[in-house]
Amino acid sequence: MRAAAIALAVALCAAAAGAQVGAACRGCHPGQTDGWRSNGMSRALEPLRAGELAGLGTVAAGSTGFAYRFETDERGAALVETWSDPSSKKRPSEVQRARVEFAIGAGILDRSYAVRHGDLLRFGPLEVVRDPVTGERHAALAPGHAIDPRSRFTLPIAEECLRCHTSALPPRDHPLDLAPPPGWKPSGIDCVTCHAEAAQHATWRERDLAGEPTQGPDPLQAARANPVRQGLESCARCHLQGDADITLTPPWRGLPGPGEDLFARRATFVTATPTHEIGFVSHVERLAQSVCFQRSFGRDRGSLLCTTCHDPHASVFESSERQRVRDACTNCHAAHEPRADMDRPCSETAEKRAGRACVDCHMRATGVFDVATVRIHDHRIERKPPPPSPPGPLRIKSTRDGRLAHFTLPGRTEFTPKSDPGLWSMALTGAYRRDLALPFARQEPGAIAAMIPGYHLVRGSLLEQAGDLAGAERSYREALRFDPGQLESAVNLGGVLNAQGQSQAAIDLLTPVIEAHPRAEGARRNRALAWLAREDTTAATADLLEAFHVSPSEPVARVLGQLARARGDAQEAARWASVAAGLEPRPAPR
Repeated sequence: MRAAAIALAVALCAAAAGAQVGAACRGCHPGQTDGWRSNGMSRALEPLRAGELAGLGTVAAGSTGFAYRFETDERGAALVETWSDPSSKKRPSEVQRARVEFAIGAGILDRSYAVRHGDLLRFGPLEVVRDPVTGERHAALAPGHAIDPRSRFTLPIAEECLRCHTSALPPRDHPLDLAPPPGWKPSGIDCVTCHAEAAQHATWRERDLAGEPTQGPDPLQAARANPVRQGLESCARCHLQGDADITLTPPWRGLPGPGEDLFARRATFVTATPTHEIGFVSHVERLAQSVCFQRSFGRDRGSLLCTTCHDPHASVFESSERQRVRDACTNCHAAHEPRADMDRPCSETAEKRAGRACVDCHMRATGVFDVATVRIHDHRIERKPPPPSPPGPLRIKSTRDGRLAHFTLPGRTEFTPKSDPGLWSMALTGAYRRDLALPFARQEPGAIAAMIPGYHLVRGSLLEQAGDLAGAERSYREALRFDPGQLESAVNLGGVLNAQGQSQAAIDLLTPVIEAHPRAEGARRNRALAWLAREDTTAATADLLEAFHVSPSEPVARVLGQLARARGDAQEAARWASVAAGLEPRPAPR
């Protein structure tokens, strides 16, 4: 029943796949292109499908009083937030509604939604989960909102969230979670994400087929300098999630390109104390813990790679994939004596193995710690795997104690972060352990971290939080020296200057940022504070109004009400007080 439900889900999703995926490649590669369109990765980001949010019901956010539901009409879909006073019997009242912009994920197991809150892109509090047995779909709290039911519309979707879901990131603007412009259309992962020089190959091949002279060899073939390394790294760019991820060299945006040396450009940190709990995107780090991988990796022939078991141009739920996995395993574990350089044969007879794939015995199906109700195969291959992990409270990171280890491949020894406190401060901040990151931020960085603009931003933030405003100011200025376009550092620096009583310096710093990026709501809020310090309430009100338009929030509404009251406008003050109360409803006093 479960296999039939998943097969139906895959078929429905494949039917909805955009024809643009691989359109330029289909003329020569129809089989791979059509197969890719059935793969969930090709639909990892896409517009809403007709009717997909209809009839899903209301979901309560724990005991907060907030609840959420999807509503659809001819104009599209919205995610509606309601609130009911737990101490009252009154019917729930609507608080906010946010337009659903696009879907994240193929929808085979679960599917998240990007919503527009003000002018910003946020994770919707609800996702849609498909029952693995019946195939029925239902709404549930999204993982971040299940962990913190009061998250509401505050969890941003920046390009770090989208880069593994699309080959065409939205145009960059500030703030980084600004909703994309109307001309941008959500689309999934295309051929160019995994195939280096794909566009150049298409041009080269077109000339070659036309009998025209070509320059040099086929660019696609020439780009395959190290098939074993690149065969793993193409997948590891997105399927090695870890607890923290640091880009070491420019460009700082998006993924390292196909064919690049991933582990020279990026440092990934995983838990130093792995257990059998796994994350939804933990495939490569779990595979690397397998003896099969460790013994085979590096061979010119026979290395265990992701593509050993998976055809990247096909859905993993196709029946042929089970046979592909078995063939990959029996290449080393045949029913007869293995070759001298291979492992022992499978101990089960053909009769005992009938109807089962190797993964059924050696790659347990289990729930994950970061997405509720989803079961996947653990990619750590074991002779006798433990039972599935029991359900528990959701969490985002694998590490529980803050201990991290730098992920590396067998034979890779040219890079180590051990002697660079700056890299550890970034890694621990990424793992949500700012308490452990601060001691490293107080040390001088190593040569690698010192050249990363993001390190200086992280260091400034840690020092600012610890009350070292002078140190934070130096770090933010250093970040801007390395990358003047890193406006997050400029915004934070404006706040630090305000805190040090340098309001005019804050205004001088933030004004060019706002002129270049009028919707930079953080810059406007910090400049408003500077205007208030200089007793210019008119300018402060103007900045706060713009900030509220971009990102509606109770604190900004409350300050706008206070400013209206100070200038004697009781009606406007009452209006903003009502807006603030509506955005942050509270139980009536008893």
